[in-house]
Amino acid sequence: MKVQKNARWTLFFVGLGYLGAAVFYSYLVGINANIQVVCLVCPHITSIGPAIPKFVYRTLLLGTLNALFLLLLGWSIILFVRFIGRITFK
Repeated sequence: MKVQKNARWTLFFVGLGYLGAAVFYSYLVGINANIQVVCLVCPHITSIGPAIPKFVYRTLLLGTLNALFLLLLGWSIILFVRFIGRITFK
């Protein structure tokens, strides 16, 4: 049970990372939902070329970095809360 719960948390953080990058670069596909907070590692890049390949490339590349960042941050919080809970309720 614990392994499945941990896997779900991991998938949640990774999915959140890619979703954040997709929302951040959504202006490339005509959706103006650009919010800086959703992808903390995504820089504003100006370039010319077709929008769809740039959106996919940036979402995959920078979404991976964002997913790693959120994974580390999320698991740090979860482990801290579990540690505090273990100490408090003994």
